Amino acid sequence: MEVHKVEKMQAQATDVNACLDFASPNQWRVQRLQLQHAALLQDLYQRNPAYFIISGDAPAAPDAAWRDLAAGAPTAWPHRARAMYALCDQDGQAQAAVDWAADLFAPGVWHIGFVLLDARWQGQGQARALYQVLEQHALAHGARWMRLGVLQNNPRAQAFWRASGFAFLRSRSIGEQGAPRMADVMLKCLRAHSAAEQQQERAAYLAQVARDRPDAA
Repeated sequence: MEVHKVEKMQAQATDVNACLDFASPNQWRVQRLQLQHAALLQDLYQRNPAYFIISGDAPAAPDAAWRDLAAGAPTAWPHRARAMYALCDQDGQAQAAVDWAADLFAPGVWHIGFVLLDARWQGQGQARALYQVLEQHALAHGARWMRLGVLQNNPRAQAFWRASGFAFLRSRSIGEQGAPRMADVMLKCLRAHSAAEQQQERAAYLAQVARDRPDAA
């Protein structure tokens, strides 16, 4: 896609994406990412090769950030808003990135595409603090469920999301860099508290999002 066309599409999406703008859980500054920020995101990618080796057997390609920013959500996935963000330190260097969407597939479904935290901050509670901010922001803007996919060959991420309240829905083969990978689709029912409410909300979600049913193709 031509650069000027992508930039025009991103400008048109600015207002609808405003519902996704969240406040930083710490001293970092939140920057919504567009094509002109590709170098900022690419720097974070290149400082964290392990993330991309897990998902695609190799560090991020030199143009990976540009392609991610230009791609948008799959056209077959209906959604109200989708945007990527960087959390930058006082020197302007990205220390984390978030890709998420509102009302994906159905109203009330918020989806986390990825959360990438610089390796030097991992294990210090920063990822948990960031997710808590995202969840509270989503709840305040009408979210009923939070959805994401986690690669099966990433047990650390699997454990993190389970500890954050997500439950397994189904497995799916996804096409990343290199060979396809198996990922687990996980769901958190944000407005359910009791076990009975969890079951009811899970059933309500699956009634609306057919692709996440265990028997779906």
